[in-house]
Amino acid sequence: MPKLLERRARFLVIEQVGRSLLDLRLDLKGFSLKTVLMIAIKTLTALEDLHSCGYVHHDIKPDNLAIAMQAANPRVYLIDLGLSMPFCSEHLHCAYSEGNEFQGTPFFCSLNTLNGIRASRRDDAEALGYVLVYLLTGKLPWVSGPRRSMRDIRQVRSRIGLQEVCAGVDLEFQTYLEACQSLRFDEKPNYSLFRQLFSSLAKRKSIIIDWKYDWSPAFPAKIESSCKFSSSEHTTKRSAHKHLSANMKELDMETLIPHPGTATLTHSFAPEEDSLTPLLDPSRFPCFRRKFGCCPGTQVEKLGI
Repeated sequence: MPKLLERRARFLVIEQVGRSLLDLRLDLKGFSLKTVLMIAIKTLTALEDLHSCGYVHHDIKPDNLAIAMQAANPRVYLIDLGLSMPFCSEHLHCAYSEGNEFQGTPFFCSLNTLNGIRASRRDDAEALGYVLVYLLTGKLPWVSGPRRSMRDIRQVRSRIGLQEVCAGVDLEFQTYLEACQSLRFDEKPNYSLFRQLFSSLAKRKSIIIDWKYDWSPAFPAKIESSCKFSSSEHTTKRSAHKHLSANMKELDMETLIPHPGTATLTHSFAPEEDSLTPLLDPSRFPCFRRKFGCCPGTQVEKLGI
């Protein structure tokens, strides 16, 4: 079986997963840095696998990251592919476009997709960065406070810099988000270097990456009994999230539009090419070197990026 088909076959297997990271964070009253770093490494691998099949998730958020049913299994799963969309086909990358209607969750999506730019791999990676900050701190500047409309969220997010977003967390998280935001539309994120960034942070903090999360083995009973919740109990637990309660559900309903059709494909795309992800300040992470790379044949000037 060809390598690409073998990768795609993995997504045809339906498995029952455990609880979402949003529910687990509520039960545990927060996650440790160790757990968040391991989540980052695992989720980057999952994104790399999904992207290798030519699709972007398009709705990365704590609700859509779930753990394995068995407490001893360290896997973190990407779930809910209802908004996923192709970004390439037959080694061709989709065309850059603006003015698209927004889809997804405005609290965790990238700034580009929030402003109507078509989603690509860089947007899944950026959304993961916001999720990691939220899992670590329990807040984002545009999530806390009164309920906001989509227009308000756009305005707040456009004027808040990454330094404020990442206040109180280690500098590596800001570096990661800066690197994601500096990616070009059709550029392949360097997942390996991103994982190395978080692994280096663990080493600097003397954290051992042993795949033992905050919920294991202390909470195996809660994990394995998650499917026993009634719908009313689940709704009650979700409503306890002060920052993401009714506002998120209301915005999701307002912004949900039909699944987009196949994109118009124009630019050549090499899925196995390992283009280096740029970091804005190499001094923060010396093993990185700032080097831009995008798919061969792409005319960046004509795309306006």
